[in-house]
Parts: sequence; structure tokens; C-alpha cells
Amino acid sequence: MIEFFKQRTKYHIELVTRNMMLMQGYGGLSVEELKNRAIIHDQSKYEEPELSGYIQLTWFHRCKNLNIPFQYANKSIETMVRDACHHHLHSNRHHPESHNHPNEMNVLDIVEMVSDWSAISQELNQGSCITYVKENHSKWSFNNEKLDFIFETIKEFDKRLSRL
Repeated sequence: MIEFFKQRTKYHIELVTRNMMLMQGYGGLSVEELKNRAIIHDQSKYEEPELSGYIQLTWFHRCKNLNIPFQYANKSIETMVRDACHHHLHSNRHHPESHNHPNEMNVLDIVEMVSDWSAISQELNQGSCITYVKENHSKWSFNNEKLDFIFETIKEFDKRLSRL
């Protein structure tokens, strides 16, 4: 489980980094800004209080994606996973939950968020993340202007990705 977590998380961070580099110049973002943010992307998962929970969660999703039955061993592991996710979402600027209000996210936060969502879509061979966002955006309470900017960012990312 630990080795799978390390490999999957490393690969995910590499995808996010590549995705972020595609957005150079978007919204005035420099290579340095993008690289600096990519370096710290998801690093909190490698330390407690996130590490143990994310090892379990990553294994859960692996089993789910392979249609292998899996349950956490007990309620304390479920709680640990929930607490790890809560800490991660509230401690990393690429998650709306880390802001007092999601509309406070700046261009760099949104580019990293879109790069993250896109990396997950790439890992699952689902194409663009736009469907995921259309189905889930209401849980974050973005205003229309911010939501329009997020969709614009996704479309720009998809366009740049298609040129590769």
C-alpha cells in the first residue's frame, strides 16, 4: 500500500507539474510562479496528519478502479482518512476549501486546481475535466464570474494540451 501510494502520488504530481507548465503566460503567470507552486503541490500528503490517511485512501481508490472489494479495517481508519482529507483540502490553496470563500482564489490557485483536476482525469483516461466540474461545481459556491473563469481556464488548458 505504501509503495503504491508513493508511486501514484509521484506520478500525479508529475502530471500536475506538466499541466501547470502548459499554462505559462495564462493570466500573466510566469514559469517561475508555476514551477514554485508545482514544487509544493500535494507535498502535505507526505506528512502527518495526511500521510496515513492518504495511503489508505489511495489504496481504496485503486481497488475501486480495479473493481476489487475493499473496506477500511475499522472506523478509526475511516476517521483518519476523513481527517486527512479535511486537513489537505483546508491547507492547500488549489482547493476552494482552503479559502474563506472560493471566490478568493487567484489565477494561480485556479490554474493549479484545473491542472490537478485535469491530472486526475488523465490518470483515469476520462479526457477533459470539464464534465467533472459541470457535475460538481455547486458544492463550492463559486459566483458566476469565478465559475466562468474556471470554465475558460479549463477550455484554455484543453486547447493547449491538444497541441502536444
